[in-house]
Amino acid sequence: MKVTVLIDGRDAVPVRAIPFVTGWRLSPDAVAKEFSNLDRPSRSRSGLRAFQFDASDGHPAINPVEWDQILVRLNALDQRLSQSSSGERDEISYALWREQSPSCLPRGCFVWRDEFEAAYLGGRTRAAYHEAHEVLKVNFSPLVPPELESVVMEGFLPVHPTAPASGKGMWPWGEYETRNLRLLDGAARKFWSLYDPKDPSTAPTNAEVCGWLRENGASENLAAAMATILRADGLPTGPRK
Repeated sequence: MKVTVLIDGRDAVPVRAIPFVTGWRLSPDAVAKEFSNLDRPSRSRSGLRAFQFDASDGHPAINPVEWDQILVRLNALDQRLSQSSSGERDEISYALWREQSPSCLPRGCFVWRDEFEAAYLGGRTRAAYHEAHEVLKVNFSPLVPPELESVVMEGFLPVHPTAPASGKGMWPWGEYETRNLRLLDGAARKFWSLYDPKDPSTAPTNAEVCGWLRENGASENLAAAMATILRADGLPTGPRK
């Protein structure tokens, strides 16, 4: 599964994807500690920062202290699983930890790929070495359990729409696409895929569509234009009945 996303023309990696990208050398708790700078002197910190995916606000950086609440959630999960296995971490509780811990990391947050690679491959993170002379590697198309794919990519748009049966490309005109085209495609799938022309109550309102588009990085004007483009032909205005 490809886990990189293109943000403002630059490759980024969802924070929730980092454990999979690193083969769990950076587990979710290590990721949270990395960004919190917890228990690390300034000279040994990686300098990595995570950002919120919010184009309308310039993708604000997440402050180190904000990761404290994430660490609390991860510690609580660890304790709950340990208690269920008589205070010891066995294979079952560890499997549950790997399944549940990624969702404790914040949705819709990312690191810039080039910055992450430089810090991680340069040995400046909390990566756990499984062997003394292990060479760290990254895989940006890791094997992600199907039940966790949506968790990992939550808060980001689909990387590509589904390819048409004609095989001519992802879009009717071929392979060319932009972020706004993916945004338009995502809104169409989310709000209009179940629309029944015979039942106007199944149609979303422009406010609902615009709200989702703005949450995913569209400006107010662009969101309004996209919502209008997606609106079903001949759909009357007013309350849905």
